[in-house]
Amino acid sequence: MTENRYTDERYKRFFHTYDGDILKDFIAQHASKNKPDEVLDAMQKFSDTEQYMMHLPLEHGVILDEIVRTHKSARVLEIGGYCGYSAVRIARFLECGGTLTSMEKSKDSAPLMQWVTEYAGVSECVTIINKDAKVGIKDLRGVYDMVLLDHHKLHYQRDTEALLTRGLLADGCVIMADNVSRPNAKPFVDWALSHPQFERMPESVEDFLVVRYCA
Repeated sequence: MTENRYTDERYKRFFHTYDGDILKDFIAQHASKNKPDEVLDAMQKFSDTEQYMMHLPLEHGVILDEIVRTHKSARVLEIGGYCGYSAVRIARFLECGGTLTSMEKSKDSAPLMQWVTEYAGVSECVTIINKDAKVGIKDLRGVYDMVLLDHHKLHYQRDTEALLTRGLLADGCVIMADNVSRPNAKPFVDWALSHPQFERMPESVEDFLVVRYCA
């Protein structure tokens, strides 16, 4: 993806989740069932050639893959699931018995996410919660050793603070935040980088922040 990915021509043909059948048909034509890598490739191809999708960009997906593999996470939380692209990326590298909880507030996106994860063959380890994080976080139990933030940038700090307050982050939890170069993500970045319990990790790049929580 190019740096101007928010203003290029494909953005004018933006993919809306209420057009989910279009994406489903495309995936079914270009990927086999229970083949998560093929599903990811098909979704990327759809975004590149048909309608722009605001999913995790490929270069950030590669970083995400490596972190999930090396961190050997057992419980992952995603806030902002959109169409299920990042859920599939995460789920395929979870440790045996590992789980992903994905919180998506859109009533259109959540069913599409369910279909995508089922088609990719990873739905058994993915739980989709169709709620706004402000409400959904109150229902979470246990602790998470990895968190991916990819929803409304103004809510990154609010929701991370809620996870902290409720004791939902395991010691050493890796928190990843996408699109942090956007102006409305700056308050979160400033807060996270100055927080005494967060340590910036070397995997961070300009638009993708990775920090480790130290209890």
